[in-house]
Amino acid sequence: MIYTTIEGDRWDTIAGKYYGDASLYEPILRENPTYAYQYPTMLPGGLSITVPYMVIPPDPPDPSPSWQTD
Repeated sequence: MIYTTIEGDRWDTIAGKYYGDASLYEPILRENPTYAYQYPTMLPGGLSITVPYMVIPPDPPDPSPSWQTD
């Protein structure tokens, strides 16, 4: 997908917004090597960057029976 940056965006905040985890910024950097080199931390507003789709597996269900309480 294409995302247009807002002044002050960072790679990690974009990852947090789209992936729910700011530490998953590496795929976004790989998709945008020119911008990653030019703007290693803070991004200017108005850049069109590619945010790759990522399937994030859901948390595994709680293995405890539903009737069991702590």
